[in-house]
Amino acid sequence: MNAAEGFPSRLSAEHRAIEALLRRLNRSTTRAGAPDEEALRLLGSLRQLLAPHLLAEEAHLYPLARRCLAAGDALADAAGGSHAAIRRLLDRAE
Repeated sequence: MNAAEGFPSRLSAEHRAIEALLRRLNRSTTRAGAPDEEALRLLGSLRQLLAPHLLAEEAHLYPLARRCLAAGDALADAAGGSHAAIRRLLDRAE
């Protein structure tokens, strides 16, 4: 399998890992609002996983969607907006 063939599988695996981290982060946060050590560690892990993932989607997946899908521009724009919101939330959380 070449790199291009493995790209969708890699993105899918990363999505699953991100979802698992978010579930763990959700369980580890306290109701008092003060994050504990585990939550801070998970947040760091999430940022490390998300940064290259978001860049890969923006550099490769979204341009492909724009070229190949009838609604590609709208889909890529919406996903780009979601990525911006994710980055803002991570910045606020830290």
